Amino acid sequence: MLNEGINQKKSANVPENVFSLPTKHTDQSSFEDCTRSETSYHTMTTNCIFKLLQDAGIKTSVVTSSQECEIIPIEWACWRIATDMYLRRNPHAVEENRLSPPKVEMFWKNGDNNQLVISVERLVAAGISCAGLVLGQMEVDIMNRSIVAMLEILERTCLANGIVIVNLKVKFGVEANKKEIVLADVVGYESRSQIYTDILGQQNVECPLSPENQCKVVLLTESLLHLGYCEKIKGACAVYNIPCELRVISAYTGPAEILDLKSQYEGDVIPMVFITVAGKSNSLASVMSANITYPVINCPLVTAEWTAQDLCSAVRMAEGIGFSTVLSPEAAAQFAAHILGLSNPLLWSKLRTCTLNKWIAMKQADVKLRECSI
Repeated sequence: MLNEGINQKKSANVPENVFSLPTKHTDQSSFEDCTRSETSYHTMTTNCIFKLLQDAGIKTSVVTSSQECEIIPIEWACWRIATDMYLRRNPHAVEENRLSPPKVEMFWKNGDNNQLVISVERLVAAGISCAGLVLGQMEVDIMNRSIVAMLEILERTCLANGIVIVNLKVKFGVEANKKEIVLADVVGYESRSQIYTDILGQQNVECPLSPENQCKVVLLTESLLHLGYCEKIKGACAVYNIPCELRVISAYTGPAEILDLKSQYEGDVIPMVFITVAGKSNSLASVMSANITYPVINCPLVTAEWTAQDLCSAVRMAEGIGFSTVLSPEAAAQFAAHILGLSNPLLWSKLRTCTLNKWIAMKQADVKLRECSI
């Protein structure tokens, strides 16, 4: 179980009258009426969701036992499809409408065990403190943006497994030492799938949300003299856990071998991207693009005195030839990841998390700068 190894978690104290203004009540979760087999399935898949988000790079409360995580006593819900519970609170919404962007709601459970819908403004005004971190506008924005990313990550994997995700409900926490917001718990979700109906009552069923990670980057260079540059590209691919094979081949001295190599890799029948590294000429990328159906990325070794000429030969191509050109190893690996991520949910999820983390870093830097300017 994923709960094993999760650090000591406690919930922050919130006075009863913090959210005492009139609010709308929500219905109890539909999972309360589940049968025992349904509950078992729900527990299994909830744990799978937690692990899926963790593998995608979402920061979670699964940390070392020496650290503590204080749970924020607010439940976040993110809706992709407008269904009964959402429609009761939003009567003007269209039933079964796909919500783009997804809609985020926040709930607080009062002393009567009723869930109260709260707004961003009221949550910020409440000034809740968790593990020494006061929840302000930035922190609420981070959690709102994070749950949307989580839903999109889950949705991408679900669609690959024949599952339609309706909503996701989570709780966040604050890691005590770093004062960092993390995913503390997956409260629930709603989905639609034939898989759900078929496996009820079965024992030892594997998680249906296990994404496959079959893809590859083939890195082609004309000389071992370029090995150091190629290793940078391979290292950048490793950041996304993309397998990378290095081959030495030349468009001039080994054209027949290029066709043989084409036959070898086309037989693998998995998503693949070729990255070519050559100096003085882009012929290797041109020959590969003309003879293979996989995407080709040209990452040439350019020199200061010949950069303009090298780029000219990369952007003027003959009819029937098409490849992209980038000038840094990191950019080549990232572009390959974007291409492969279109058919690989796990890789797409990692890219989505990278985008989220960059946005969070930007918000935090902006707040620090404004605080220093005041």
